[in-house]
Amino acid sequence: MQALHERGIQLSGPATRDSSSDRDGRYGYLLPTATSIRILMPGVELTRVRDDLTASAPCLFVNDRPWWWSDAVKQAAGAINVAA
Repeated sequence: MQALHERGIQLSGPATRDSSSDRDGRYGYLLPTATSIRILMPGVELTRVRDDLTASAPCLFVNDRPWWWSDAVKQAAGAINVAA
């Protein structure tokens, strides 16, 4: 959420935990936007997801597509802008 705020994206509230989306060691969240944006966050330390620049870094899923951190933030921000 902080990464989206840093890009000037304002959400209408906090992310909602969506345990029905959990899979493969990732935890589901829904972003509060005009449409449903589902995020699957790996169950590892945030620094591994955010700061690891190697190909072995765990990826996030944004609307069922895998992305590394910076690209996941771009995809979520883009989806929010399209929904607005």
